[in-house]
Formats: sequence, C-alpha cells, structure tokens
Amino acid sequence: MARRKKTPHDDSIADRCSFILAPGTRLELTHQGLVPISTALREAIHDRLNFFALPAPAREVLDADMKRRGIRSQRDYVIWLLMERHRHVLGAGGDVGEAA
Repeated sequence: MARRKKTPHDDSIADRCSFILAPGTRLELTHQGLVPISTALREAIHDRLNFFALPAPAREVLDADMKRRGIRSQRDYVIWLLMERHRHVLGAGGDVGEAA
C-alpha cells in the first residue's frame, strides 16, 4: 500500500484519532445525513485544543476570565458560559433572537 504524502495538518492529535464503528452504525449515520462519529470526535478534539478557533486575543481574555473565576477546565467554563446565557435569555423574557 502506498503511503500518502504527509502534510503539516497530519501532526494534529485530532487527525490521528480513528474509531471502529459497528457495521450498521456507519450506514445508519449516512442514511440520516449525519457525519461519521470519528469525524465528529475529531472536530470536538480540534475545538477543545483550539478553544473553538477563536482569535488569540479572545482566547487570552477568556482564559484569564476562566482562571479568575476559579474554573479549571475549558469544558466547565463553556458549561458556565452557556448557563449564564440561559439565565440571560430567561431574564429577557425568553427572546432568544436578540443578541447579547
């Protein structure tokens, strides 16, 4: 089997992950129009490692806010942010169409 040419993108841990799916799972995902689980997991890992591809200044501000609040992981910080947004939406009478 011929080896494909290595690219700088190949060095990402998110791109080196692969998962074996049960025989019917891949077909079921395709019929439902969903991405394969391995693709979804790679995207989740990539988002986690890059803080959702935010620009560096935004990541720095959010990292500082996370540390100031004593939140130890990006996952917990994102959950906290979503709960804050939820609280804001409820306080605004449930108008989710309005920007924060």
